[in-house]
Amino acid sequence: MTRQPPLPARHLSVYDLHALGHLLPASARELVRVIGAQAAVTLLNALPGITLPVPKAANSNRHGARRWAQLVELVGPEATALLAAQFGGFALEINTCAALRCERRRRWLRAGFDVLTTGPGGLSKNHAIEQLGIELARAGEPMNNRSIEQAIDSADASGLPLNVPFNLPLFDEV
Repeated sequence: MTRQPPLPARHLSVYDLHALGHLLPASARELVRVIGAQAAVTLLNALPGITLPVPKAANSNRHGARRWAQLVELVGPEATALLAAQFGGFALEINTCAALRCERRRRWLRAGFDVLTTGPGGLSKNHAIEQLGIELARAGEPMNNRSIEQAIDSADASGLPLNVPFNLPLFDEV
């Protein structure tokens, strides 16, 4: 059987933020600006789609203390303090970053399709799409053949080739 790239991890990475940062919604960009890329990725992966009331301080009240402890466990004391300084007393919506996640899957599909269809013994387009669909289903991310074909035929959102180190000035840390 022809080898293909491994499925992208379900969780976002700092690399994803750098490579596809232009697809981040404003709220996620603000989160990265305030607490840094690594802490933001942790929060985006742990609580996507959740509206999180951010406590003003560690001991403002018992609910705030509980939330503070949860945040410290997730992103650490420094990032929690930065969140509180910026968003304390407000409900912070943790974005799902759907466009970024979708583009990451499209990139995997295009790369996998190229691997499966090129070289000696390469698969036909239909067989390659079928194989990609099977891999997605096994990973718990089913996708129909038509959607796979549309993803393969779509242009890369960045205009840059897959697996090229990105050097975008969007974030300070890597």
